[in-house]
Amino acid sequence: MVKGKDFTEIFKAYVPGAKLRRVQKGYLTNCPFHSDKSPSFMIYRDGWRCFAGCGHGDAVDFLVKLNNQRPIEAAKEIAGMYGFADVNDFTPKQRKLLAEKQREEELLKAFRKWERETFVRLVGFRDTIQKTLDTYGLDAPEPVLEIVRDYWPQLNHCIETLATGTDEEKLALFKWRLL
Repeated sequence: MVKGKDFTEIFKAYVPGAKLRRVQKGYLTNCPFHSDKSPSFMIYRDGWRCFAGCGHGDAVDFLVKLNNQRPIEAAKEIAGMYGFADVNDFTPKQRKLLAEKQREEELLKAFRKWERETFVRLVGFRDTIQKTLDTYGLDAPEPVLEIVRDYWPQLNHCIETLATGTDEEKLALFKWRLL
C-alpha cells in the first residue's frame, strides 16, 4: 500500500455512496460483489474480506475482482490515483511483489479450471458406473465391480472435497493427484 494511504480511500472511490459502519478493526458494509441483506464486507486499513465467501485481499485484489482486471492493470490504476506516473515508478521490491501477485493470480485461475474440470469428469465417471450397476447389478463387468470395490469411497471423497472442501483440502487433493 502507498505510505499514508489506506484501502478505505480506494473502496470509497470505487463504491461511492456505500454506507460504512465503523467497527473495532475497520469498517463493515454491504459487499459490492453480491447482494447483501446484512453487511458481510469488512474493510481494513490494508485490505478487505467478504465473510459471505467472495474472497479477501488488498487493493489490487479488490480492483481485479471488481473490474475484472489483471493485477498489473489494477496496480497501474492505483498508482495513478496516488500520483505515480506508472508502475516503473515502483521500487524493485514493489515490482517484484506485483509480479508475484500476478503469478499467484494466474496459478489460482489454472487451479480453479482444474477444479471445475476434474469435478465434472469425476461426477460423470461416477454416474456412468452407477448406471452400469443399476442396470447389471452384481453381473456388471468385472472392471466396474473392481472400481466399486477398490475405489468407490475415494471417488466419492474426491467429489465431495471438490464440491464443498476448503481450498487447502482441494490443494491437497491436487497434490495427491500428482503423486
